Amino acid sequence: MTILDARAQLICNIGPVISGSLSDDHIQEKGLITTSGQLLLQGLHNPAVGSQVYLAYVNAAGSTLARFPKPVLRVISCYADPFTRQTTLEIGCLLSYLSGRSGPVAVGQPAIRNSRKVSASRKRHPRTVVGQTLLQQV
Repeated sequence: MTILDARAQLICNIGPVISGSLSDDHIQEKGLITTSGQLLLQGLHNPAVGSQVYLAYVNAAGSTLARFPKPVLRVISCYADPFTRQTTLEIGCLLSYLSGRSGPVAVGQPAIRNSRKVSASRKRHPRTVVGQTLLQQV
């Protein structure tokens, strides 16, 4: 069990955190543990469903920055309230995210983005692609 010091400041890659909670739940007979929770963020944010959420914390003295001791979480749902200028995110681990989706999830579906994979067309410099196109036309 991991306990986070309540005097720490939580940092999120989507926006400033006002409050939040995370909990673990086990799936009977499978031996799997899922993580799900909620974050209340300051400001209006609209992250895509399935986008990754990274959490870190800084202690009260500001001397320690550490990654939150959980796997990468994903946005399950998002609600931005324009009156209070706050955004509520439902977040969870990959298992929580996939259990809420209806039907099979295809490999490479755009809702699950892997930032480490870069397609071949992105690796090339634009001038190289234009140059190759011109050579093919000649």
